[in-house]
Amino acid sequence: GVIIGPHGLRIISDPGQINMLGEIGVILLLFILGLGFPPKRIFTMGYRALLGGILQIILTALGTIVLTVLLGWSLAIGVFVGSLAALSSTAIVIKVLNDQAVIDSIHGRLMVWYLIIQDLAAVLMIAVIPTLATDAGANILTPVLVSLSKGIAFLAIFLLLNRTYIPRLQYWVASVGGKELFLIGTIIFCLGTALITELIGLSFALGAFLAGLVVSDSEFNYQVRAGMVPFRDIFLCIFFVALGMLLDPGYFIANPGRVLAVTLGIMVLKFFYTFAATCIARYPLKTALYTGIGLAQMGEFTFVILQMEFQYRLVSEDVFY
Repeated sequence: GVIIGPHGLRIISDPGQINMLGEIGVILLLFILGLGFPPKRIFTMGYRALLGGILQIILTALGTIVLTVLLGWSLAIGVFVGSLAALSSTAIVIKVLNDQAVIDSIHGRLMVWYLIIQDLAAVLMIAVIPTLATDAGANILTPVLVSLSKGIAFLAIFLLLNRTYIPRLQYWVASVGGKELFLIGTIIFCLGTALITELIGLSFALGAFLAGLVVSDSEFNYQVRAGMVPFRDIFLCIFFVALGMLLDPGYFIANPGRVLAVTLGIMVLKFFYTFAATCIARYPLKTALYTGIGLAQMGEFTFVILQMEFQYRLVSEDVFY
C-alpha cells in the first residue's frame, strides 16, 4: 500500500479509490465481527471480566489524554486519540492465541472478553462520530444520545424483521440458488444495511455490524460463517493495503521523535493500565502480565475510527499522519 499509493510510486493516487477500497474491507470485517457476537453472549460475562475491561478502557484513555496534552495537542484531540488508544486488534490477538493453543487458558479467555468490550466501545464511537461532526458546537451528550437512540431503534426494527421476514428470505435464497447465491445474497444484505444506516445519519460500519448481529441469531448463522469467515484475512489485507496508501513516509522522516514517542508511550501506557485493571479485578499476577502484554498494541478499528474522524474534520491532518 505504501509503495503503490500517492506517497510512493503513485500507481494509485485518487483518494476516492483508496477510501472505497478501505470502506469495502471495513464493512465486511464488521459484518464478520457481528456474526461472532450473538447478544446472549454478553450476559455470560463474569463481573470481574466486565470490571477489568471497562477499567482498561478508561485508564488507557485518561493516560493517553495526559500524554497528548504534554505533546502540545488540545484536550479535545486528546480525548479522540485517548479513546482510540484503548482499542486492540481482535483479529490479531485471537489468531495468536489460537496459534499458540492458549485461547482456553485463563488469560486467553480474559483477553477475548476484554476485546469484546473494546469492540462494543468501538461500535459506539463509530455510531457517534457522524453526529459529533454535524453538532460540533453542541453539548457532547446530545449527539451521543441521538446516535444511541437511532442505533437502538434501527436494531429493534431489524430484530423484529429477523423474527418474521428475514428468515423467510434467507430460506428462499438458500433453497432456490444453493450456497453460491446464498453467499452473494448475504453480502448484498450486509452492503444494503450499511447503505441504509449511512442514509439515516449513522455510519456504514455500524450498519454492517448490526447486520452481522442480526444474522448471528438466525438458524443460518453457521452457514453464513462458513461462507464468510474464510475471507476474513482477505478483508484484512484489503483494509491494510488501503491504510498503507494513506501512510506518508515523509511525515515520519520529518518527525521521527514525535512519532516514536507517541507509539512507545501508548504501548507502555496500554500495558501498564491493562495490567493494573486486571489486578484491580482480582486476577492472578501472571494473568495480568500476559493480558497486559497481549493487549499493548492498537487494533485495526483504531485506524477505521481515526480515518472517520479525519474525514469529518474532527482531527487535524497533523494528528492523522
